[in-house]
Amino acid sequence: MGLIAALLWGLHDLLVRLLTQRLGILISLTWVLFFGLAFLLIVSIINPLGLSTPSNLAKILLKLDWTICFSGIFFALACLALFQAFKIGPIVIVAPIIGIYPIISLILAHFSGNLIKPIIWPMVFFVVIGIGLIGVSTESQISDKKITYKQVNNFFSSRFIAISCSLIAAMCFSFTFHLGQTSAASNNLIDVTLASRLITLLIIFAICIFSMSFVLPSLKELITLSCMGLLDVSALLLVFGAGSLNSAALAPVASANFGIFTLILAYLILGETLSIRQVLGILCVFSCLTLILLV
Repeated sequence: MGLIAALLWGLHDLLVRLLTQRLGILISLTWVLFFGLAFLLIVSIINPLGLSTPSNLAKILLKLDWTICFSGIFFALACLALFQAFKIGPIVIVAPIIGIYPIISLILAHFSGNLIKPIIWPMVFFVVIGIGLIGVSTESQISDKKITYKQVNNFFSSRFIAISCSLIAAMCFSFTFHLGQTSAASNNLIDVTLASRLITLLIIFAICIFSMSFVLPSLKELITLSCMGLLDVSALLLVFGAGSLNSAALAPVASANFGIFTLILAYLILGETLSIRQVLGILCVFSCLTLILLV
């Protein structure tokens, strides 16, 4: 279930890259959140696994717990940064950097009083090395081409923005999950997710209205956006649903490697090339993340 969730999130992130080039970040994000929230709300009402009840969700929304509110705000920032990073690309840089959010979550857990095993911290060093390998090999890709100073400047400028957005997304996702887990300790997890994402949707929709950028996508784009929303919450429900099985911890471990599926799909579908050092860097990042989660 965790591997299927990782594949679904990998396909979702690839569609982010393809669709935002045509439709724009805010429009895409608004509709993805809307369809995902609608699907999750239907699941909550039908309640096939006993995960949620509408009355509990109403109580959470009325209570307006600050942890849920801020998790929704951080999720909105994370989604904006995520969509912007994937729009600029390339995925080979963006996906591994966003994938470091479990490390930031570990740091937050440490300062929250949770015991972190000492063997985990050296893994952080190797993750940084992996990201460095990706960055160095990306820089070398333009060294053998005859290009102008302006092209070089634009190249590094776009990479800087992509890396910055990726780091912002990773940090905001970490804060989102940390606050969500804090709230879920006393509330139903599905209800917390619904309430948090509703706040996120309201924030993104307000930005769309304020920027006068809200337009109705075409039928084909709406279908793609609905699929993205479905992929997102389906992956989430798969990980949640594995909680009742033996070795349930393996589900989030497997799903955390969604970036590998994104890179593979980008290589197969978009034709993005991978150098040896980039492959080594990617393997280093995701291998260390897997070890961290397993430990």
